[in-house]
Amino acid sequence: MSKVTIVIPVYDAAEHIGECLSSIVRLDYPDFEVLVVDDGSRDRTCDIVNRYVSSRLRLIRLEKNSGAARARNVGIGQATGDYIAFTDSDCVVEPDWLTRLIRNFEDPRIAGVSGVYRTWNKHSSLARFIGHDMALRHQGLPDTISLVGTFNCAFTKAVLDVDRFDETQKGIFWEDVELGYRISRKHTIRMDRDTFVYHNHPSTLSGYFKRQRIRAAGQMILRKSGGETDNYMGWTSVMQIPVTGLLYASMILGLIRPPWLLATLGLAGVMVGLNAGLLIYMAREERPSFMIRSTLYILVRNTAWIFGAFQGLFSRRRQPPADDSSPPSKIVEVLGL
Repeated sequence: MSKVTIVIPVYDAAEHIGECLSSIVRLDYPDFEVLVVDDGSRDRTCDIVNRYVSSRLRLIRLEKNSGAARARNVGIGQATGDYIAFTDSDCVVEPDWLTRLIRNFEDPRIAGVSGVYRTWNKHSSLARFIGHDMALRHQGLPDTISLVGTFNCAFTKAVLDVDRFDETQKGIFWEDVELGYRISRKHTIRMDRDTFVYHNHPSTLSGYFKRQRIRAAGQMILRKSGGETDNYMGWTSVMQIPVTGLLYASMILGLIRPPWLLATLGLAGVMVGLNAGLLIYMAREERPSFMIRSTLYILVRNTAWIFGAFQGLFSRRRQPPADDSSPPSKIVEVLGL
C-alpha cells in the first residue's frame, strides 16, 4: 500500500493532544508517518508529544505562532508519503480511519477526500447539539464537493505540491475552505460520509460563538473573492442571518413601542420554521425536551453568523507577496528523525 503522511498542527493543545496521538499510534494502516507541527505552543503540548516521538512520529517545532495554515504547509513540505492526511489535535480516530480514508484513492479520478465527524465529548449538551447540527449538514452535501474539513481529509501529495494552504488570513477559519475551493476547480474531491473521526466540540457558549463567528467570516471573504462553497449552510441557514437581525431589532423597538413585540413573535415563528428540520432531528436523536435547549444554541450560532458576516464583509483579503519573500516561521527543532 502507498505511504501516507498524517499532518497534525498543534498550538496550546495540551488538553487533547494525548488522546489524539494515543489513537493515531493504534492505526492499522501498514505504512504511515505522523508529523506533529507545533506552532509555537506556550503550554505543555511539546512535552506530551515527546512521549510519542518515534521513528514513525516526528515533532516539528516552529519558532513562533503563525497559524494553522503555516503549520500544515510546513508538514506538507516535510512529508514523504504519496498521500497526505490531516486531522486535528482535538480529534480521536478509530484504528481503521486511515485505511477507510485512503481507499477512496482507488478511483484514479479522486484527488482529495473529506470525511465527517462524530462527537467525542458527549457529556456536553452543547457539544451534542453541534455534532447533530453538523451531521445534518453533511447529509445534505453532494458526493463531489469543494468544501473540506481539515479535521478529517486527505489529498494526493502531487496536488498539494502545487496547491497549499493560504497563510494570509490568520485568525479566520479560512484555509480549509479556500484550499478546497481552489483544488476543486481543477480536480475531484469526494465526500466520504462513512469515514469519521471523533471530535471534541466546544463545550462553552463563548467558545462556540467564537468558532462560528470566524468560520462565517471566512465564508464571506471567499464569496467576496468570487468563490462559491458547497450548499453547506443552505438557503435556510443564510436566511437566518437577516431574520435574527430583525428579531433583535424588533425586540429593542418593542421596549419602546409594545406593538413591535408582535413582530418579535412573528419573527421567532419564522426562526423556528427555518430550523424545523434541525429541531425534528434533535428530537429524534435526543429527548424531545432537548429542542428547548437547542433554541438557545441556535440563537447563539445565528448571532455569531451575523458578527462573522459583517467581519468578513468589511475585511479585505490579504494577498501573499508575489515573490513569497515574507519571513515565515522557521523550523527550530525536529524530533524523531
